Amino acid sequence: MNAGPFDPLAHLDADEARPVASVLEEREGPHGWFFTLAIDHPNTTSERLELSLAWVDHDFYTGGGLKPSKLAEVIAELAAGTLGERLPARADAAVFRRRIPGFDDTVHDRLATTR
Repeated sequence: MNAGPFDPLAHLDADEARPVASVLEEREGPHGWFFTLAIDHPNTTSERLELSLAWVDHDFYTGGGLKPSKLAEVIAELAAGTLGERLPARADAAVFRRRIPGFDDTVHDRLATTR
């Protein structure tokens, strides 16, 4: 993964397993989607994240060319890997864009390898 000048997951060793997210539930709302995701952290417990994803953020990251659920998983994995125990139980995808430096570039790079 080429994350540009700053990689928010650089603190993880290259061989260290990263969090894995999977969508448990997806609902469409008036401005986008709502997801319940399970996040499995390596060698620890699982947690759940309630994530909202606006249509505008989906378009920004994917241009409409990827399922919203896949984008939600990528966002949750990157946020969990970066924030660890500070990951909120509920968040909007845009919150991570503001809180994590380099997040947008890293999401774009990750999506380029998953298409």
